[in-house]
Amino acid sequence: METRQVTEVRVYYLILNPVTGKANERKIAAMSYDREKLEYWVDMLKEPESYKDGGFLKRFRKDSPLEMFNSWIGSGLGILDDWVPIERFESYRIMHNEIPFIE
Repeated sequence: METRQVTEVRVYYLILNPVTGKANERKIAAMSYDREKLEYWVDMLKEPESYKDGGFLKRFRKDSPLEMFNSWIGSGLGILDDWVPIERFESYRIMHNEIPFIE
């Protein structure tokens, strides 16, 4: 019998709906190893009031990484977590370096 040990890391994903997408579209908008840091980052990018820009109703600061996302409302959106083998996650981060990683 062969065995192996796998080191896993808990990753938090911010799942949002793009303002240009369909209502049920889900996309990873940011990732972190720390839920509190991710929540703080999101809160820092929220505008106190929604605003119109280019025909879209926006909730996050202009020119921020979240500008083109809707704030989460409903199931399947928000911060979700998963345990992932660290090697696989590091490869994913490299392949998708356009997704902000909050440390």
